[in-house]
Amino acid sequence: MRSSWNHATDQVWRQLDPVLWELTHDPWGISQTVSRDRIERFSADPVFRNNVDDLVRADVFDYIERFHNPRRRHSTLGQVSLDQFERANEGLR
Repeated sequence: MRSSWNHATDQVWRQLDPVLWELTHDPWGISQTVSRDRIERFSADPVFRNNVDDLVRADVFDYIERFHNPRRRHSTLGQVSLDQFERANEGLR
């Protein structure tokens, strides 16, 4: 998952290694230490797999909408594109 620091994924990491998750809350650490066998066992569980699939779909959608569709007008930005909004607000940071 591209967004390992997205808190929507916390449950995935917690399920893969509950003890390490409670100690560190570190997705990278868990992804580096959890065994391949454990990942395969969890991936065989339809509920776990559906949860991960939903998270991936949401992440891909967010990525496409924010980075590959910069010209679409966004209602939350006053009906301007992301590019127009960022250019208009460059000096406000």
